[in-house]
Amino acid sequence: MAIKNAARNTMNNIKMILENDADTATLSMQTGTSIATLPLSNLQKYNNSRKFGSTDKAEIQIKIDLPQIKPISGLVLWEHNLSNTATVQLQLYSGANLTGTIDFDTGEFDAIPQRAFNDWNWQTQPVVSSLFDEWLVRFTQIYIDPTFCGSLLLTIKDPDNTDDELLINRLYMGQVFSPSVNFSFGHKHQWDDKSTQLSTDDGSLWSIEKPVKRKIKFDLNYLQESERSPFSTQLLRVGKRKDIFVNMFPGTTGQKGLDYAMAAKFTSVPELTGDFHNNFTAPTALAEA
Repeated sequence: MAIKNAARNTMNNIKMILENDADTATLSMQTGTSIATLPLSNLQKYNNSRKFGSTDKAEIQIKIDLPQIKPISGLVLWEHNLSNTATVQLQLYSGANLTGTIDFDTGEFDAIPQRAFNDWNWQTQPVVSSLFDEWLVRFTQIYIDPTFCGSLLLTIKDPDNTDDELLINRLYMGQVFSPSVNFSFGHKHQWDDKSTQLSTDDGSLWSIEKPVKRKIKFDLNYLQESERSPFSTQLLRVGKRKDIFVNMFPGTTGQKGLDYAMAAKFTSVPELTGDFHNNFTAPTALAEA
């Protein structure tokens, strides 16, 4: 049985989970129960108003059965309420229904990365704290070496959670697309404020508050044919229709690591241009989903 204990690999180029294998998998509770009105199937739907929920905060285990053996290299729990002391563990089994060998085991690790020492203000912040404490959305990422598997077991423990239940909005899982050459300089990040403004006769500028979402733009200017082909195939299957997960600076701590990581949709399908031999460019624009 080959077991590795590493929750994240060291390659820090942009990572995208485009095709979401979690949506075609069979999810079931191995340990714990789901709330009747917040079933596991909500993890497989893009809908910000529907979440998965469980009152078993001490431990829940989610079994993920794939329709066929596939390589998996990333998993993201998007928009959850896990506390700063919660732990997550992911195990990949060679066969269906948690049979065969465990070919990858992350071991238990923190669901929420703790605040780095340089980011910590000991005068005002508790010892166990995270940048997520001031953030809009909490999420957990796992990146591993591509591993073929037939089923997976996800274990979540959060006994210190002060809410009545554990809540998770979306599960992203599949092959991570990460080009060998990172995106080029000139990338953009924008807080897209949809609030409308009205100027009155007395000179006041009134605003009708609406949600703020992020937009990012970047150029992949050095894709080889071996990268263009799978990227193009996944773009065909995802288009502007389906939500994906993107992290432009994986492994980066601090505010930068949060600003550029999100569930998103393409605002336009990237145009792939062959600008010289065995090289393709792909200008990319995404909006937070």
